[in-house]
Amino acid sequence: MDSARRSTLRTVDTIADFLRVLSLVGLVLAGILYSWSTALVFIVVAAVMLVPRIAALPRPIDLAVGATWLLAGWANVAGWYLTVPWIDIPIHVVTPGATAAAIYLLLVRVSLVPPLQQRQVRSLALVVLTFALGAALAVLWEFYEWFRYAGPQSPFVGYSDTIGDLFNGCLGSVIAGVGLAVWAWRGWGTRRIPLGSPHRASAS
Repeated sequence: MDSARRSTLRTVDTIADFLRVLSLVGLVLAGILYSWSTALVFIVVAAVMLVPRIAALPRPIDLAVGATWLLAGWANVAGWYLTVPWIDIPIHVVTPGATAAAIYLLLVRVSLVPPLQQRQVRSLALVVLTFALGAALAVLWEFYEWFRYAGPQSPFVGYSDTIGDLFNGCLGSVIAGVGLAVWAWRGWGTRRIPLGSPHRASAS
C-alpha cells in the first residue's frame, strides 16, 4: 500500500471516529438542552455507530452509517423534521440503505446470507436481500415514530408521511443493494483493509 493511499484511509478513519465522538457530544447536549429521556436516542445512535468500527466493516460503510445515523439522531431530537421539512426525504432514503448494507456484510460473516463473491449468487440476489433488510428497517422506524409521536396533530404518523417514509426507505435500500452488487463485482470483501496491509481484501 503506497503512502498516499494509506494517508487517505487514515483520514477516513479519523472522520468516522470524529463522528462517533460527536454522537457522544450529542448525548450530553440532548440531556442538557432537552431531557435525558430524549438523550436515549443518542445512546442508540452511538451504539449503532460503534458496530462498523468494532466489526472492521469497510470504511465507506462505516462512514455512511455514522453520518446517516448522526444526522437522523439530531433531526429527531432537535425537531428538524418540522423546521427543515425537506430533510425528511434524504434521511429516510440514506439511513435504511446504509444500515441494510452494513447488516448484509455482517450476515455474510456468520454465513446467514451468501458470500459476496460466490459464483452462484447473482447480483439481483444482493439487491433483493439488501432491499428486504432495508424495508424491514424502514418499517421498524415507522413503528418507533408511531410509538413516540402518536397523536391527532402529529406530523410524523399520518398516512401520507408513513407511506412516503416507507417508499424512501425502500428506494434507499435498492440503491444500497446495487452498490453492494458493484462492490462484489469489483471483488471487494466484508472487512476493511488494515493500514499497511499489502492485500486487496476490500476496497478500504
